[in-house]
Amino acid sequence: MNRLAGCLLGLWLLVHGLQAQPVTSPDDLQRLDQILRRTPSFRAQLRGARRTEYADAFRRAEKQLPKVETAFERFYWLSQLVAPINDNHISFYRKPDQEFDYARYQDSSYVRAFRASQPYRDYPRSTLALDSLEAALKTRSADSLEGIYYYRQALKIGVYRTSRRDSVVGVVLVSYLPIWSPGDVSFLLRETAPHRFWLYSIHPWQKGFAFYRHEKLLNRSLKLYGITKALSQPDYGTLPDSLPKFFSRRLRPDVLYVRLGDFMVNPVNRRRSEAFYVSLKDSLTTSELIVDVRNNPGGYFTISRPYLKLIRRYARRHPVHLLVNHQTVSNAEEFVIRLMHRKNVRLYGETTQGMITYGSNYGKTFPLATPNLFIYPTDMRGVRRDLQYETTGITPEVALRPDTDWLEQLLLQASAHRK
Repeated sequence: MNRLAGCLLGLWLLVHGLQAQPVTSPDDLQRLDQILRRTPSFRAQLRGARRTEYADAFRRAEKQLPKVETAFERFYWLSQLVAPINDNHISFYRKPDQEFDYARYQDSSYVRAFRASQPYRDYPRSTLALDSLEAALKTRSADSLEGIYYYRQALKIGVYRTSRRDSVVGVVLVSYLPIWSPGDVSFLLRETAPHRFWLYSIHPWQKGFAFYRHEKLLNRSLKLYGITKALSQPDYGTLPDSLPKFFSRRLRPDVLYVRLGDFMVNPVNRRRSEAFYVSLKDSLTTSELIVDVRNNPGGYFTISRPYLKLIRRYARRHPVHLLVNHQTVSNAEEFVIRLMHRKNVRLYGETTQGMITYGSNYGKTFPLATPNLFIYPTDMRGVRRDLQYETTGITPEVALRPDTDWLEQLLLQASAHRK
């Protein structure tokens, strides 16, 4: 058994890297530690037992890093310093050593050379018999974590638990992408609560690494990695990118629908938001209001605060239905928190992403000693009351199914609630 077997608490018993070469950058650990200690989230959270947990993670990484043989192993052990900090705006990632040029997808000599390169061959692979694995996973319940998932039409991935129940592996069963082969490990999960995970991701398109604390299993999908068991079924919970970020329309004579799709502060978004707000503030004449913040990536209260004040005033006398999904993120989640406990406000949809409390004013990314390895720290203190939703996300009062239109479901639920 190679050194990979010691990594993820027994998970690596079923995974191995091929033709690995030594990876030595001893300054990574110290540099990462110094950067994380300066973040407001580290200083606020890691006290007492939490500080001890972090110190233990540092010592384990310090012991294991000199032994590692692959870039993915190194990335795993360094990620353990990020894991104890409940701050999902911190981004820790590694760019691939060699990016695939998809414009040359049909160039067979280029593809062969890429697949023969050392970086390509160093990614982890499963030792399991794939036919037997797929047959076993086909028997799993549709609602269980284990099973067969799809990344668009490009990858078929088998997801299974190891002998340690909180450790999970994703293995490619079928690939239509040139950078993947059957048997390649696409991600690792560590279950931290029912249906919630730490995700050690190998990106589907370029095989860069990323660590996330807030992966969730929702509606038969692993949301951050972007795979689903229900590939052939439409997902009515997600809005198309082509939809305007700000618009309104009457669904019924007494119901106004409003989409607030982006709170980012940039000149274009500021102009379109200000123009929409002017048109909206004088048109709230219906007896009910639906506010849709699905797929809103967040931003700042500079954009969202005027809407927050407007909706609060409206909710004093009228019902407000807030619509959210897993792509409701950051300031959009803050927006929801500041509305959802108000009189006449009800929350519908699916659990939000849980990337709320902190942020970055300056947006600085710092390289570590290893080439292509980066940390994006936070520098904003955040609001303490929001921390209870960090990672867990905001769970709506009324869950909506992904297989039928969400606005129709919402209107039916709202009607039943009035009765």
